[in-house]
Amino acid sequence: MFDVLMPLKNLAAAKDRLSSLLTSHQRGTLAVAMATDVLETVLEWSACRSITLIVGAGWEQTFADRQRVTVVHEFSLPGKGLNQLLECGLTRLQSAHKIILHGDLPLLTMNDLDMIASALEGNDLAICPDYRQTGTNAIGFSCDQFFPLQFGEDSFSRHCADASLRGLRWVSVQSETLSADVDLPDDLQSLEDRYLEGGGFGANMRRWIDRNIPFSAAENRTLLEPSLPASASGV
Repeated sequence: MFDVLMPLKNLAAAKDRLSSLLTSHQRGTLAVAMATDVLETVLEWSACRSITLIVGAGWEQTFADRQRVTVVHEFSLPGKGLNQLLECGLTRLQSAHKIILHGDLPLLTMNDLDMIASALEGNDLAICPDYRQTGTNAIGFSCDQFFPLQFGEDSFSRHCADASLRGLRWVSVQSETLSADVDLPDDLQSLEDRYLEGGGFGANMRRWIDRNIPFSAAENRTLLEPSLPASASGV
């Protein structure tokens, strides 16, 4: 069984690199829609024992009262910055098998999670890159040896190099759905193309895309502020 750790940064600052195309409210509702669908996919996964969310401001009530979900506020942890916060979060997990998973993976499937679990049979780490092969969307752990996290620019190559340096057995796990994150304007176009082709999205992301396409700065500036996804606003 796996314990899953998911960071959710300050909601007001979520997806700020999309500010040329989306309003602040649109970016916030996008972050909530993606995180909600990721959370629901993980909870449906039969190998999930628990999920711990490390949250910044704005997420306080979003996932309250979910079974198997623990919400830990950033300010309650001694670390500073994403990597230290996640390292502190890992120490709270009790399962021998753990996954750090980002919340901006709108196409995530249970098959992706199964791939990470299978990769950890005989390996200490499963390192999952984004589609650009630069960032890291998830890391699976099957050992208790300390592994310093290096999320940020070029994190995938740095995670792989450090794992090799420490003599850890590691493998890269890649799939189209696991590698598809949403950080840059081009990612929004990919979302729209995928949606028009028939999807693969969870209910919250389908609703968000319905309300917000096309993703163009000129048109989006005239859109009414969309409400939070129905299933996310009351959870």
